[in-house]
Amino acid sequence: MSSYESEALVLAGLCQRCGGRCCAGHYILLSKSECRRLSDYMDFPRKKIDSPTGCAMEGIDALHGGKCPFLGVYGCVLSARSRPLVCRMFPVTYTCDAGVVRFHLSKKCPHIDSVKRLTKWVAETRREAEEELRKDWTGKELRCFGNYLKKDADELIDL
Repeated sequence: MSSYESEALVLAGLCQRCGGRCCAGHYILLSKSECRRLSDYMDFPRKKIDSPTGCAMEGIDALHGGKCPFLGVYGCVLSARSRPLVCRMFPVTYTCDAGVVRFHLSKKCPHIDSVKRLTKWVAETRREAEEELRKDWTGKELRCFGNYLKKDADELIDL
């Protein structure tokens, strides 16, 4: 087993102990391609969410007393690869300012101190996220998503 795989198992254990706190209490923003893919899996409630700069994206409203509709009793009902990018990469996240993407760790994860030590997992997740963002996300989606995260900048650790 590679060090990345062993670190991924450690992270899975941390996530299981958490119980899905990252799946509630905020908006889960989705690219258009993610909306189409998730719609093929299950009909789910979507919401148009406006950013402070006025651009809108579709997403899942898990902020207003809700939770992600894909969160089941034992965690996410979606396979790891079919989850939205923001879910697969959490607690790695990013901001986008003037077209420049910067990656961070989110302090919203209750196990962030343990995650910081998973250097192989963090590096590989960041690499995969960069690739997917270039391939599947439009410039508008990147800017919108980055604007949502800027207001939480005090909860981010730069990578």
